[in-house]
Parts: sequence; C-alpha cells; structure tokens
Amino acid sequence: MMRFQLNLTALSLLTLAACGSSSDAPADVSGSYSLSITDSKNDCNYQGWTIGQTAQGVGFDVTQNGTSVSGDVKGLAAVYTGALGIGTLQGNANGDSVSLSATGTTSVKSGSCAFFVKMTAAFSLTGNAINGTIDYTNVTNGDASCGTLATCVSEQAMSGSRPPK
Repeated sequence: MMRFQLNLTALSLLTLAACGSSSDAPADVSGSYSLSITDSKNDCNYQGWTIGQTAQGVGFDVTQNGTSVSGDVKGLAAVYTGALGIGTLQGNANGDSVSLSATGTTSVKSGSCAFFVKMTAAFSLTGNAINGTIDYTNVTNGDASCGTLATCVSEQAMSGSRPPK
C-alpha cells in the first residue's frame, strides 16, 4: 500500500468557483496573484492537513480569453500540485466570478482503492482582490474500499490580490 501525504495548504490553488448571473459579461480577472490559503474542513482526511494552517504568498497566474480562464499555481505549491499530476486549471468567468478545476493524473492508492485528486477553485474579483474557496475531491476507481473518498470534500479558504490594473 502506498501512503501519499497531501499537503493541501501548499496545493492551495487547484480549484476556484463562485456565483454569478449567466448573462454577466466577464470581468478582466487576468493577472499574477499572491494568495493566502487556509486549511478549513478536511472531510477526505488528507494527511498533513491542519485546520487553520495558512500558507502565504502562494503564486497564482491567471490568463483569460473572453469567458475562458486558466490558472497556474507557482512556486513551492506547484511542486505539490505537480506531484499529484495537477496542471493548469481550466474554467470560465461569469461577471466577476470564476470557477477553475483540474483533475490530477497521478494515481493515489490505498489498498484496492485508487483515486485522482481533483482541485476546484472558485473566487470572486473585487477591484484587484479575489476571495473564494478551493475544494478537493477524488475521482475513484469505484472500488467499494474507497468508501467516503468517492464523496468527500476538503476545503481551503483563499484570498489574495494582483498588482493594480
């Protein structure tokens, strides 16, 4: 059995989503953000997750083409997301709200259960600041031994800013 420690504070940028009207023109959410990520609930019982632990200065570069948005985690956090096979997050902007996600390509195994970690970031832009959440879920092989890994959600709070535009 392979034990894989997920330090999701460092993974802090794998997922962003928020609310908005479907008719809202997208705001310009592009930029290089510096984020603060705080571990909150850990329903997936990931190892190395400490409720209330915060990572500061997490780099997150966001590019945009109309409503299509992509995001890349930078720095040390990119090492952790890379270990899970999580690359560029993809999604959409709706007004000042953005939802981005990516599913890792590195299989994590626990007995007969195998899964990939999916990161979803949801945030809203106000001026040059973003606030939102990063949710981590699992895409399992469907084995009964996966139990709650198939339905759990672990979450981080995220906030940050970009240089003024």
